[in-house]
Amino acid sequence: MELQQKLEEKTSQTQSLHTELAVAQERLAKHPQELNTAKNHYEDRLKLAAEEKNSGLEKSKMLQAEIIKLHQQLSEQSEKHQVTLIQERTLQEQSETRWVKLIDQARTESDDLRKQYESMISKQNKQMETLQNDIADLQNKYTSQQLAFDHAKDKPNPKRVSLTLLKYGSTLQRRPYSFIVLLAA
Repeated sequence: MELQQKLEEKTSQTQSLHTELAVAQERLAKHPQELNTAKNHYEDRLKLAAEEKNSGLEKSKMLQAEIIKLHQQLSEQSEKHQVTLIQERTLQEQSETRWVKLIDQARTESDDLRKQYESMISKQNKQMETLQNDIADLQNKYTSQQLAFDHAKDKPNPKRVSLTLLKYGSTLQRRPYSFIVLLAA
């Protein structure tokens, strides 16, 4: 019995080993197929990753090209803006120069007009002074003649006759004891 038991054990071990060997052989037979399936799966994943990488690279290249294009546009806009700023500064400086010239011209004209006004006022003052002096002289002459007349009136002298000049046409009339002085302006 012991032997039989050992034999059964050994048989069972042998069967178990045969089963394991069959399973292993079956696995080994299926292993290339599993390997092919895994290989195909990993190759598909690798192709997909490569396609995603290529797609990412293309997108990156497109984005880089767009960045370069936008950078060029920005540079062009910046240059245009700089040119516009320079033109505006030039126009502003020209405008300021014109305003300064106009202000200087107005100041000069104002000074000239003030000098002309002062000159005219001075001339008028001189003329007024001359006229006032002439009037004062005439008043003095008139007063002295009036005094002489009044004095002559007080003393009657029949032989003395004065001429009165009247501006009635061109005729002169004689009037005794009086005379009229006509002043022409």
